[in-house]
Amino acid sequence: MLAQIIEDPEAAALKRAEAGCFVLISNRPLDGNWNLMQRTMRIHLERTGNMLDGWDGKATDRPTSFMMTTKFIGIMVVAVGPVRALKPPLTAVQLAYLKALDVSENVFVRPRSPT
Repeated sequence: MLAQIIEDPEAAALKRAEAGCFVLISNRPLDGNWNLMQRTMRIHLERTGNMLDGWDGKATDRPTSFMMTTKFIGIMVVAVGPVRALKPPLTAVQLAYLKALDVSENVFVRPRSPT
């Protein structure tokens, strides 16, 4: 069996940009002390005195990147033509994590095209 893969340059560029963003915000330095998502959330909580929903619904001021990702399981982006929506809508816990990351909820429904 032979297959020929034809790459769509625009779609490939978008996927590369998305992958690069995830790597940037989730990678750790070699010493393993922090990553950008975790550091951003913890600095926000330190400055505001707020807490986030942690494991088993307990409040925490030491969220981890993995903890944050578990809060977004099951979120889908539904696209109908040019309109995008989240199903189900974001919960208060998810919105709090996005606020701690200084990320708008619109990031899911109004993504920027790669430059």
